[in-house]
Amino acid sequence: MLGKDTMVPFELFNEPWVLFRDAEGKPSCIRDSCAHRACPLSLGKVEQGRVSCAYHGWKFDGQGRCTEMPSTAFCRNVAVAALPCAEKDGFVWVFPGAGTPPAEVRPCWRCCGDGVAGPAHEDSTGGLCLAGRGGSRALLGDHGTTSSAGAQLHGAAKGL
Repeated sequence: MLGKDTMVPFELFNEPWVLFRDAEGKPSCIRDSCAHRACPLSLGKVEQGRVSCAYHGWKFDGQGRCTEMPSTAFCRNVAVAALPCAEKDGFVWVFPGAGTPPAEVRPCWRCCGDGVAGPAHEDSTGGLCLAGRGGSRALLGDHGTTSSAGAQLHGAAKGL
């Protein structure tokens, strides 16, 4: 379970990201690299729903905005990339790429239900399922690891 003070670092398409719960308790995903000195944010801690960098203590909210810079005068409009998330049935879904995530998160049971990743096919949201092939939707399980049930990656839009 993604606890209120827990961070889960992971890679998606060879980029580092970190999951945590924001001040409202909602799952958030931001780039795991501080905007100041590129220190992995996952080396820091979660304080009041914001990730605090271990290097200089800069704090980032769930939208990736820097909200505090204790080591320097505050500069506006500093941020790291953020990805939309959704939580359903004990899983956190991360939606990378352009576009709006679907209103309802439904796994592709053709490959996710039995753990067998077959050929690319249309998933339950009408997108292209590319399980294990670098699609554009990641499902992270109860402990923050990619699900062993085969639900690793799904295309969020047709024609990927």
